[in-house]
Amino acid sequence: MEIGKKARLTMLFDDAPLSSSGIKRYIFAKQDQISRRYSIGVSFKEIEMDDQKVRVQSILYDELYRDLNALDAKAGGLCSANAITFALLTLLLEKLTKGPSYFVLNSAYILSSVGFVFCISVLFVRWSSISAVERRTLEEMVESICYVRNRRTIRYRLAVYASIISAIVVCVYSIGSKMTY
Repeated sequence: MEIGKKARLTMLFDDAPLSSSGIKRYIFAKQDQISRRYSIGVSFKEIEMDDQKVRVQSILYDELYRDLNALDAKAGGLCSANAITFALLTLLLEKLTKGPSYFVLNSAYILSSVGFVFCISVLFVRWSSISAVERRTLEEMVESICYVRNRRTIRYRLAVYASIISAIVVCVYSIGSKMTY
């Protein structure tokens, strides 16, 4: 079964919506999942509804931060892999000055650079001011961290694809050419 272009993009970004309505649908689904997982609302009948909602949002907030920590770790590893690809490309480009191989390897170098920039943008941290945090409700903080998580997830995936393509080009070139060093 052939997957269409739009379907592939949906699969790539569907679990990381950036629109306000998409984030709200995602948060609602995650809250429902958390409520069922922890049986909140069934075993805590004596707790008021607001307390249940705060508990669910607090758990969701923690889960979103765990996602961000995982993204940070993965992006750091991908930056290291990109560094190896950069080194190989530099060695390969030293030997070439023109021709189709030079063009292909320069394209791989650009892709690797794009992947590296996306990786760094995943690792980029911007802290909110204390006054901005004090004005936010827990619900607003969950929406905000969900948006950050989703943006970083998309940038990480783009970095992965750019890096993989670059690494494949380097491997194919290295295997296909009769390199002598």
